[in-house]
Amino acid sequence: MPAPLAPLVDQLPDGVLCAALPTPFAVGPVNCYLLPEPPVTLIDPGMYLPDSLRDLDELLHTAGLALRDVKLIVVTHGHPDHFGAAAHVARESGAPIVVGRSEARKLCLDHHRIDTYRVVLD
Repeated sequence: MPAPLAPLVDQLPDGVLCAALPTPFAVGPVNCYLLPEPPVTLIDPGMYLPDSLRDLDELLHTAGLALRDVKLIVVTHGHPDHFGAAAHVARESGAPIVVGRSEARKLCLDHHRIDTYRVVLD
């Protein structure tokens, strides 16, 4: 099993955790950041795919947390590798999803009508 805490950045602020979540895209993994201090915040929760969700759970577990503990979901921009699992996390935790106004439209499109996205978004 790949190590979920293999950040693609050199240094993180104290207390911030990172997992490189797998994607099916050529760009490779997407960094998901966890701010474990209240309010527990996930930034870019990755794809709605089994491997990505597993690694996301492992990231939370490393901090002694679970999906239900997430209080805020931040999506940096409207690419599916950054927001694909956001709805799943929101459903499991009750946490709101925060995204910039100019990117919000991308999250609200009916991606389920597009075969390419149907399996990677929730």
